[in-house]
Amino acid sequence: MVCHVVGAGECAAVPEKRRGDLLIAADGGLDALGAKGMLPDLLIGDFDSVQGNLPDGVETVRLPVEKDETDMEAAVSIGLARGYREFAFYGAAGGRPDHTYGNYRLLISLVKRGMRGVIHGGDYSVSAVKDGSFVLPETAHGTVSLFAVDGRAEGVTLEGLYYPLQNASLDVDTTLGVSNHVVSHPASVTVKKGMLLLMWENG
Repeated sequence: MVCHVVGAGECAAVPEKRRGDLLIAADGGLDALGAKGMLPDLLIGDFDSVQGNLPDGVETVRLPVEKDETDMEAAVSIGLARGYREFAFYGAAGGRPDHTYGNYRLLISLVKRGMRGVIHGGDYSVSAVKDGSFVLPETAHGTVSLFAVDGRAEGVTLEGLYYPLQNASLDVDTTLGVSNHVVSHPASVTVKKGMLLLMWENG
């Protein structure tokens, strides 16, 4: 089961909701869903970026304008409280760079707790991996970049990519992992110790 969270950023893709999934619109994400003729299961936010009226019959959580977390983080908290451990984000990148970076940190926060999140940006996606392996989806084509976060990433091995690495180390202040390329599937990224933020193009 997946908790889909749609934000107010650039939304080039929308969720494919399956039985058991939860679809949350975080504030202006309601407009992105409405443009596709979709309604969320739950609406959350301070609603400072919603263009139209709030829909009737949809569970709504109204947040104060002055708060200590973003609407996206509040949506994740609700998803976690309802038992979801896998998250898919839409409209979570582009637009304001501070919100985009904040959403990257949400991915890192999830993977620290043994969960997984993916930001779907249309032509690219972003995720994170900690002390384990991440198999890139079959849709991954073209550029793949990886960055160490929160300290050194050790035992980094890349398979199916043009520039291979075998048991390498990446520091937070290096660009060594930028602009690799998928050459075959399955393509994977493994880190024995530490965390990596992954970005890949979708073909």
